[in-house]
Amino acid sequence: MNPSISVLVRTFNSAKALPNLLSRLDLLPGDELIVVDSGSTDNTFDIARQYKAYLIFTDGSFNYSGTLNLGFRAATQPWVLVISSHCIPLTTDLLAIFRAATANFPANVAVAYGGSPIVSRPVVVDEPVVFASRASSPAERRKVYGGNALALYRRTWWERYSFDETVPTGEDLLWFTQALAQGALIARVPGAQALNRNQGSLRHMFRKGRLESAMARKITGEPRMTLPQFGIYWGSLLKKWVMAQIPFGTLLRQGAHALGCFLSPRDEARSTSNEPGKIQS
Repeated sequence: MNPSISVLVRTFNSAKALPNLLSRLDLLPGDELIVVDSGSTDNTFDIARQYKAYLIFTDGSFNYSGTLNLGFRAATQPWVLVISSHCIPLTTDLLAIFRAATANFPANVAVAYGGSPIVSRPVVVDEPVVFASRASSPAERRKVYGGNALALYRRTWWERYSFDETVPTGEDLLWFTQALAQGALIARVPGAQALNRNQGSLRHMFRKGRLESAMARKITGEPRMTLPQFGIYWGSLLKKWVMAQIPFGTLLRQGAHALGCFLSPRDEARSTSNEPGKIQS
């Protein structure tokens, strides 16, 4: 039996990107489309209404976890798909791929991640699902973890552990780490992919990289991006741009994000509030 899914999208002036996402969602009767908005001033609302989305408006400063928790409270289906408004599904059966995977999930699977690359690649739908548990090695966990750009949560696990609203970012990694510690199994569904086309400003992407890197070190204890890693990443971005695999805007935005990761302060992430609507995943 295919479970119904609540699709949760967070938006802020997402009018340019939102149609690319919503037009490719293979929603079925019984599914829900929930949009949590952080103060858009463009026609994001009109687009969301065209697709019969249930709209929720935040009150106060933007907070990653706060917007997610608002959406999860409104969701009624057993699975909640969190997907960024700037992600474009690489197939027209994204939800069907996730649904088919859940049919074979053990009962303790808390979240299943899809892939959100910056380069479009052929999707191999029958690629096997990968799992990780607290007994898995750090390398195995990294292969499975995917973040909240594209993640299917079992709602009963969110009811046990909502997202921590005291952290400025990294709420997805923190939740992932806590779920593993509580005996959850985490899945990676390789066939479920959405192309990452973040539309944030360069300042936004740089700041996002700094905060994410600092929070990741605080949560996992792993070091920040090294100079060789930064050079390799930038070289890879340049190669993809020269080969016309990514637009120039993506080159600059992803490069700014990597620079933020590299220059992230060595001390722990500061738990300061983000400006309203400025930082979104």
